[in-house]
Amino acid sequence: MKHTVAPRWYPYALAICALGMATITGIGLYTLIYKAPNSVIAQDIETLKRIFETIDRDCTIVDFEDTRTPINFLTVERFIGSSVGGMNLRTPRNWKGPYIADNPTIQEKHYTVLSHPQGLFIIPDNGVRLSSGARIGTDIILSDALNIDELLSQGKLHENGKPFVAKIERARAQPLSPTLTEEE
Repeated sequence: MKHTVAPRWYPYALAICALGMATITGIGLYTLIYKAPNSVIAQDIETLKRIFETIDRDCTIVDFEDTRTPINFLTVERFIGSSVGGMNLRTPRNWKGPYIADNPTIQEKHYTVLSHPQGLFIIPDNGVRLSSGARIGTDIILSDALNIDELLSQGKLHENGKPFVAKIERARAQPLSPTLTEEE
């Protein structure tokens, strides 16, 4: 019976194949962890922008109770009163929710509406890491003193032309006067 022995290069070939597979896996994980969130954030922000502009057109957003309001209320079908999730509405009877099947999150955090002197902005929440490695709230601090348009022009909140902040274009610029009611 003839016994065959594997060639001497066989273990080296296996090691090279294993190293190649590990490299491909590493590149895939890097893309998934650091690059994919950019496209997900850009898509979610655009979807949320359209939803809030629809809500404003139908119900007139008066204001938000806090400077930063987590977007965790778009699945609400009906509510009592004039506010839902910290958002005050002029005509809440026109609410056509739910606007989305599941409130979007990124890196296990809800997106946020930032009430800013320049307007209302949809942003990733504090702690979200962008593909550049910068973290919202640590490396990029979105405050009242910050010019968000300038930050966008510097490229800190967009990559490949996709912004990670969106301004909610208001149908009616003036907020509801405190003396008006829904019936007026």
